Amino acid sequence: MAYLIRYHTSSRGNRYLTDDDVLDKRSCGNLQYFSTPHQAQDHVLVYMTAITKQELLLNRDKEGFDIVDTQNNVIGNLFDTNIEDKIMTKEDTAISGSNLDETFDELRHHLGHALILDLEFYKDKLDKQAQPRMA
Repeated sequence: MAYLIRYHTSSRGNRYLTDDDVLDKRSCGNLQYFSTPHQAQDHVLVYMTAITKQELLLNRDKEGFDIVDTQNNVIGNLFDTNIEDKIMTKEDTAISGSNLDETFDELRHHLGHALILDLEFYKDKLDKQAQPRMA
């Protein structure tokens, strides 16, 4: 699913972030799409230059900026620092496997997707015979 950055006002309607980092109507055709809501947020908060960000926010309220999907459903406010807690997409999968074999079996069901694992293993200090657990 693709995501957009939208600015909403009651008087002028919706404007969307374009490829050249300005706000324009959806009909303009050169909208900037993001693959995840977090990527949309990072584009503005991390990668956008200070001058571009200043021009984008000039005479605009931060509360009017939202991250929306292509059907215009609001995912969250662009400047909400807790947006990660609110974002749950269809692609998110909770894995309840108790060991590595069950976990990897569950992950293999999602073919055609890239998977990056950053795993840490911990061993119980009290029980030296126990297998390491993942965290």
